[in-house]
Amino acid sequence: MLTHDGKLHVIGFGKDTDANNEYYSMFVAAVDESLAFQTRMSKDGSYTQFAAVRAIGSHWYIGGDFYPKFVPKNDLPIYYANSKIKPGGGYLWSVRPLHKVVTASDNIATAIDDRATTYSLSQSRGTTSLIAVDASGRIAPAVTYKSAFCKVDTFTPSGHGLLAIRQSCAGSNGKRGLVWINPVTGVETVVDVLGSTPRFIMSSGRNWYGVGVNGRKQEFVFGTLEGQ
Repeated sequence: MLTHDGKLHVIGFGKDTDANNEYYSMFVAAVDESLAFQTRMSKDGSYTQFAAVRAIGSHWYIGGDFYPKFVPKNDLPIYYANSKIKPGGGYLWSVRPLHKVVTASDNIATAIDDRATTYSLSQSRGTTSLIAVDASGRIAPAVTYKSAFCKVDTFTPSGHGLLAIRQSCAGSNGKRGLVWINPVTGVETVVDVLGSTPRFIMSSGRNWYGVGVNGRKQEFVFGTLEGQ
């Protein structure tokens, strides 16, 4: 949701199916002070429910899986994209950061900071790729590096860097780790403040907060500045 010109705007996606295809669309609904309700539907594709969205100013910035208006059920494509969306609907720009190491779209995590920079983090076989897209839609070169961690569970901006909860590359039984990532160099630093098992992180401005489980299975919350 976002507020613009005295109205509350809500963005969402629609999905229809038949025997052979899936059909994707995007809608923007606006509600004014008198509760008058207007909806604009665009049936030319949409991001899915797994996309990351952030309202900044009078626009939405979004990153995640994007599907065209119809796709065969047995041939779903991998279309990762970033966009800037107007409050009345429609795209100001859309780009497709190319994560060369990715073999499945669920291996890409997205985080959007308060400067409207969209970060996408992917992994494959111990190799991590980080790509930044700025507020104008310019794609920076990928920062690729080796990491002891693979799957990304949670991903969020933190000060001038990024925080992620990642699983080790040992498989489903691998240990989780909370890492701080330098987006310029790709250096990952393990942050050991959430007990033996970090569960969830989020950020607000310069602060970040986390929930973890210690050895006695007790959950707790931690917050700090700059994420370092």
